[in-house]
Amino acid sequence: VFLRYVYWNPHIDKVYKPSYDYSAYLYLSTHGEHFSGGALEFIDEERDIVIHPRMGRLVVFSSGCENLKRTQRVHEGIQFVLKFWFTTKISDSELDDLIWMPPEVRVEVDKIR
Repeated sequence: VFLRYVYWNPHIDKVYKPSYDYSAYLYLSTHGEHFSGGALEFIDEERDIVIHPRMGRLVVFSSGCENLKRTQRVHEGIQFVLKFWFTTKISDSELDDLIWMPPEVRVEVDKIR
């Protein structure tokens, strides 16, 4: 059964995008001050971990099955967060698709490769 992605459903980042190796959230607003709800929950058989967003807090974690997670629904206000995903393996063709360079710079980069 595939659940449509919504941030409050438990999920594993790498399942949605296999190239994700690490995930990072940089919070730009604070729980309880700018919004209610919105805590990040890591779901574990032994003990769940709940992280309450705070402006400037950076949370970095591996994107695999060891980090089943969800974000609680935001009930009031607006939560601002920058989310980043990193990969440790990328081919030259994937890199070309990700990074735009002016043609004259691309020629110089190709010479270096």
